[in-house]
Amino acid sequence: MTEHPRREDSPARLWLAAMLALLMAAGLAARWWHLQIVRHEGLARRALENQVQLRPLEPPRGVIYDRAGNLLAGNNTLFSLEVSSDSAARVLGKIDALLPAVRVGGDALEKLRIAARSQVYKGVITLKEGLNEEEISAFLSLQFLFPEVVLRAELARDYPRGDLASHVIGHVGRINEADQERLKKSGEWRARYHGAKFIGRAGAELMNESTLRGDLGAQEAHVDAHGRVLARRILRPARPGRDLHLTMDMRLQALAEKLLAGRRGAAAAIQVHTGEVLALASSPRFDPNLFTFGVSPGDWKRLNESEERPLVHRAIYGQYAPGSTVKPLLALSALKRGWRDEHYVYVSQGYFQLGANQRFHDWKEGGHGKTDLAKSVIRSVNTFYNQLGHDVGMDEMRRGLLDFGLGARTGIDLESEKPGVLPSEAWKREAYGQPWYPGDTIAASVGQGYVLATPLQMARAMAVVANGGALVTPAVTREKILSAREA
Repeated sequence: MTEHPRREDSPARLWLAAMLALLMAAGLAARWWHLQIVRHEGLARRALENQVQLRPLEPPRGVIYDRAGNLLAGNNTLFSLEVSSDSAARVLGKIDALLPAVRVGGDALEKLRIAARSQVYKGVITLKEGLNEEEISAFLSLQFLFPEVVLRAELARDYPRGDLASHVIGHVGRINEADQERLKKSGEWRARYHGAKFIGRAGAELMNESTLRGDLGAQEAHVDAHGRVLARRILRPARPGRDLHLTMDMRLQALAEKLLAGRRGAAAAIQVHTGEVLALASSPRFDPNLFTFGVSPGDWKRLNESEERPLVHRAIYGQYAPGSTVKPLLALSALKRGWRDEHYVYVSQGYFQLGANQRFHDWKEGGHGKTDLAKSVIRSVNTFYNQLGHDVGMDEMRRGLLDFGLGARTGIDLESEKPGVLPSEAWKREAYGQPWYPGDTIAASVGQGYVLATPLQMARAMAVVANGGALVTPAVTREKILSAREA
């Protein structure tokens, strides 16, 4: 075997190796200088931000009571599972272990998938809201596998009486992008809604949002690498929303709803001197608790597309022919405006003849005989008012009914109230492009034809009869009644 002689490294190779080592050391030193000296302040701030987060502190929403102090809308603790978008990939990789214990929705899973492969979602992803006791227990047994997932407790709206007075109480719903834009334009977003999830959507919850909402606080949260809160420090306490007291009598409301059960209809009862709404029932009803966590597509389709239209507040939105309920109003208008006096007597023969070819029949065959104003109301004599309407005309009859609030919104502190229809000759020309016929007046004289009113309008009109002529403004909140008295 031939042994090769050992070759010694040349001075040039040694010099080159030394230079490379010096250059590497210089590069490391420069990088150290850049990170520790030049970027020290910014990096230190980012490190602190990763450890300490400034978070909004949401206030408890004000509670809603009825006139007797019974709870109608309160707050319960809601448990949810949340994960930082930075941990989405890790959680998604082992999500199959969590799914048997907690039913995670498809939307949350899709957000996890998108956040795992991109930076579209930044911040917190909610895996599940409204966990029940079984789901909480099941998750806690698996939490060692999911250190990235946080079990969070917060207050959420609860309606302990279910669908009772649901149209008046209303409900809350999730804050969407349109809400955000509107609140940012109004300047309320940062002070009252940044980080909030819910906002009043209907009924008293909507109309008294500014009262019930409260103001955000601020807290400093110390978190670990998985986003779990290790400690908190309150920087500014949240100001809770103010409680709201309705004028409603829930015993009367429950009775009205019981009488309407299985039917489509409405009922209204108000205090005749103050306008306090004691009952305002609409049937069928809905359960406002369905909206707290975001109404499901199935529930929304059922509520929104049902022929029963349970979301419609028929007591203030439904417009119906008032029928014979206008007769006492016309009788009083006749006295007030001089159309008739207390001595006037009409002979009812069972029908009213208009011209040669039109005959309007009374409900009683053969008629009611001699009829004065009192008897016309007590016996609900159609032909008495047919003659009255024919004598004074529609426009004059309309002026009399305006005194009782017909044809105009009552001003109740609820949304979506309809004004009804109190027609005139000009109204028909504009609405239908047709002239007003004498037969239209005869129909209107007994609350038929083009005349429409809401149940609340008729309750208000009857309050005018009962209180001696004062047109009150109905209200469902005690606060509005008190402010009206002060004014």
